[in-house]
Amino acid sequence: MRTLLLLTVIVAVPLACYVLWLRRMEQFFEAVFEGNSGEVMSSEDWPLALKQFDEAANQAGVVIDDLQVYCMANGLSIAYVWRMRATSGLQEFMTEEYGLSDYTPPESHRFRAQPRLPDWWDPQEHSGTHYYAANLGEIGRQYVVLVDETNEVIYVYFYDNW
Repeated sequence: MRTLLLLTVIVAVPLACYVLWLRRMEQFFEAVFEGNSGEVMSSEDWPLALKQFDEAANQAGVVIDDLQVYCMANGLSIAYVWRMRATSGLQEFMTEEYGLSDYTPPESHRFRAQPRLPDWWDPQEHSGTHYYAANLGEIGRQYVVLVDETNEVIYVYFYDNW
């Protein structure tokens, strides 16, 4: 009986340590690659690209209204989505500032509501929506934009892999 107990301890302790180590490594890599995600409540926590865009828009007299931001990943790669009201001149300013061009995404890349995103991220495609993109597949800042002219809303997916 004593031998069985000793054998159980010899096997169980290293196994438990290994499982604990695996969990810690998973948490470590998640923190490194994904970072913190969630609703961004303060403009101080916006990605640099959005801060720069907001500053340029203010200088150009373009109004950014009803802006909502969500961080999807903030580790080695950065991914955010944001939604804003399509104010006068905003779409044209974005096109110029980001270098956007017409884009037809494959079905798997079309914007849609997702369980991991907040309720305000609910783009609806119809005849009044158009996609634009910049720098897709390249290194650095990448944008996919959906303009909903009917509901006067702009949805932005931003990814930075640099």
